Amino acid sequence: MDASQALFAPVYRDARIYVALSASERVAPLLPQLTSDFHHVEHRQVQPVQSEPGATVGQAHAAALENNAPPSVLVDSSFKILHLSPNAGRFFRPMEGPFSADLSTKVRAELRVDLKLALQRAMETGESSLSVPMPVAFNAVPHLVALHVMPAHAGDETVAGQALVFFLTSAKPLGLQRGQRRSMSAKRKPNACARNSAPPRSG
Repeated sequence: MDASQALFAPVYRDARIYVALSASERVAPLLPQLTSDFHHVEHRQVQPVQSEPGATVGQAHAAALENNAPPSVLVDSSFKILHLSPNAGRFFRPMEGPFSADLSTKVRAELRVDLKLALQRAMETGESSLSVPMPVAFNAVPHLVALHVMPAHAGDETVAGQALVFFLTSAKPLGLQRGQRRSMSAKRKPNACARNSAPPRSG
């Protein structure tokens, strides 16, 4: 009870009878004194930084291009891979033997010849090229794939000794496209038969 003497006064200590002190008689506890290292700091409301509308639209445009761009690979003058886009792996099927970073030996067999010719043209003449679409099977489902090879650019200037390869893929499987053509030709046949069976006009 000694610790509570500021709150209670003894009436008969042996019988442990105490009476509570009134609020005016209580002694307020001493508060710890702060050191001089603590100072009053005025908190001001931070104003949000407003970006220019043009910059926001430009960033959204760049992000949309990056998310929707076709798979691509950056190579040097010896066709060695410098960088891959995240979705370019499905076009790779390395050849058996020692490892090589040559892109023309890493892509699927259906694309190797056209890719090598296009890379030689880009490096030697600085011209871009677009190959004929070729059927390539992904998980036993054929798709048409075309190669767009062009010299790499940094702004308006061409980067010497580098080329960019884009893999352009058809949205629908090749078998579905052929099936659509067969169904369309089947629809035309009744019309042709109807024309052939029409009675000749009387002269």
